[in-house]
Amino acid sequence: MNVIRKKIDGLSLFAIGLIFIGAFIRYYQYDRLGYWYDELYSITLSSLGFWDMVSELQTETNPPLYQITLWIWIQLFGNAPESGRILSLLLSISFLPIVYLQSKTLLDRYQRVLLLIMCVFSSGFIFYAHETRSYALLVLLSGLSFLSFSKLMRNVQERGNIYLFLLFSILTENTHYFGFLFVHLLWFVYLSQYFLVSYKNSDWKAFAHQTFLYFILGIFFSWEFYKLVYIIPKVDNIDWIPEPDLEIYLHYFSYLFYFFSFKKIPILGILIVLIVLPFVFIVLGKLSIDWRREFQSLVLTLLLTILFLFATYLISLQKPIVTSRNLLVLSLPIYFALSLWFSHSLSVFPKKGFLILIFLLFLLSYLSFSKNFYKGFQKEPWREVVQKAIELSHQSTLYLSFGDHRYWNYYLHDIYQKGEVLELSKSQDACQDLQKDIQKKGIKQVFVFESLWDVSKKYKERTDTQRVCFQQLAKQAKNKEQISFIVMTLWSIEY
Repeated sequence: MNVIRKKIDGLSLFAIGLIFIGAFIRYYQYDRLGYWYDELYSITLSSLGFWDMVSELQTETNPPLYQITLWIWIQLFGNAPESGRILSLLLSISFLPIVYLQSKTLLDRYQRVLLLIMCVFSSGFIFYAHETRSYALLVLLSGLSFLSFSKLMRNVQERGNIYLFLLFSILTENTHYFGFLFVHLLWFVYLSQYFLVSYKNSDWKAFAHQTFLYFILGIFFSWEFYKLVYIIPKVDNIDWIPEPDLEIYLHYFSYLFYFFSFKKIPILGILIVLIVLPFVFIVLGKLSIDWRREFQSLVLTLLLTILFLFATYLISLQKPIVTSRNLLVLSLPIYFALSLWFSHSLSVFPKKGFLILIFLLFLLSYLSFSKNFYKGFQKEPWREVVQKAIELSHQSTLYLSFGDHRYWNYYLHDIYQKGEVLELSKSQDACQDLQKDIQKKGIKQVFVFESLWDVSKKYKERTDTQRVCFQQLAKQAKNKEQISFIVMTLWSIEY
């Protein structure tokens, strides 16, 4: 008994250590970069008054739960740059012990540790833990939905978990549209299974009850249904999202497994060998598997994955939506299935040795991912551009932008309190008034902030009055040497 207790305690300590490792690598350098465009949208929207925010959410192309959660967070802790990121960090870190504890009735203790290892070192989970956006919340809620679903599938007539499943499904679908698609596929599979059980037992009253709960799920998404039908189709296609193909899907799976080699160690090759290994043991007669039990977890996960990918592919034929974020909701189901599959090798290899092997493999995957993740500017350096402008500016300074002045003001006005960015006017009269104001106030510097990568292309998209105003301001500065005219983009500074 003492030996068994010692083994359990040792494995539990290992799991606790994994959670601390996961917390550290999520916290490490989380604020090394300032907010980029999408994060600035989130933080400025949730910094509005509540009803102003709700008004904007009515036409926003995402469900409202995250923005409301962020609004509450900002009311409690403020909208400093670190604040929004800390919310995502806490959601991502809390996901680790929650998954470990909630999977207790679904997996044995070794399988739970295998699952935890994959979640700790998941490149997608780490990446979005550093962003003030909805994805950390989406991972948490979709994970809880999947675990509740899995418990129900073990016993479809167990009514205790159905209400938790409904609750987590409502929260998930109102966090992101990928969450909506994911939970409705879960309910499709669940109701299909329940229909077969009801048909076998002639218990149609119980099936009607489950169908009614699904109807409730739809009611809580009714406004978003309206947006999906009447608002989202009118939104222009996002030009950076490519047409769906096999290469794109394989690339985005790197958020599940960052399989690029680390110091010539073939991480993907080792992973494939570990996946194939149980099949080899079965053929050699060294391993037997209860396929009835495995069908429910492995084949069901494969079915969910295929349904989700197929659904996103069909939608993308009309409007491309396939991005790495699609696969975040699939992460836990795939990790869950792999933890079951890998665990079969534990009956052939020494358990501790195999756990260490899996740990080292996913640690190498994280190290490969971190080589580029912590280097340079992979996102738009809004904060750094504003800091540079402050460094170059004098007392008599005017700050302008072609657009997005609300985002520039987040740093310049709200955080650093060094002035206010005005939007470059679209009115010819207003532009002339601005030029007179520059002369009257003795402005010595004019900064124009540009938020797009390709500045020359963006200038072509301006209104005629904006282009004329920009040219007149530049000419005014050129004719009067005492005025400096500085264009600051997210990637360069032009004098």
